[in-house]
Amino acid sequence: MSYYDHICCFSDRATAMAALPHLTGLDEEGVLRWTASVFEPLDLVTAEAVWGDADPVTGVRTTLSEQVRLPGFWCIVSLPAEDAAIKEHPGCKLIASRQLWAEQSPFGFLTWLDWDLTEFETVLSFSPAIAGVGYPFGG
Repeated sequence: MSYYDHICCFSDRATAMAALPHLTGLDEEGVLRWTASVFEPLDLVTAEAVWGDADPVTGVRTTLSEQVRLPGFWCIVSLPAEDAAIKEHPGCKLIASRQLWAEQSPFGFLTWLDWDLTEFETVLSFSPAIAGVGYPFGG
């Protein structure tokens, strides 16, 4: 079975949960949680951290520059079909098919929504890689 990854961005987790109520539920303690279909937080990395040399005595390496990520609260909603409610929401940036990427199809991004191409092109990777999928970001 193929899965469709809905890559979404919101201002914060609470806003994301309010926007996608059909993907939330209360746990045994009455706390609002995501269903198992939602993976968060997702980091979209635009620059890797740069490390200095290790201290010869302690072995500790200094960070010369921190990893840089796109701002916002990013998540992936992974479902066996495209979800119309997510697709219509402005927070949904794109929908990708795992099966098409596995087949190396040029149509892996099924639906390109509200995501500026110049911003997308800066993404080197995203973490975590859901189910080992390594979409070909590469800024």
